[in-house]
Amino acid sequence: MSCEPIFTITSALLARVEQIAAVRERIQAATIQVRWIPALQKDTRTRNTHSSTAIEGNPLTLEQLEKVRPLHTRLIRGRARTALVP
Repeated sequence: MSCEPIFTITSALLARVEQIAAVRERIQAATIQVRWIPALQKDTRTRNTHSSTAIEGNPLTLEQLEKVRPLHTRLIRGRARTALVP
């Protein structure tokens, strides 16, 4: 049983669909430059580190962890890892 559409693909309709596809492609390729992204990335790394170390028994709160040491990303066994460094 096949479905028969109740519309006709006209050249005007096809042109609009092509325009939509072009705009969609530009939006997907666009780079967002927002000044708060680096701060958000840093906060995310800190929270991920806190969660990971809390699972392992680290008693520090998130606020204490932020004050202890800066976080650095290192390559460990081929994967980027965030670690507290002296």
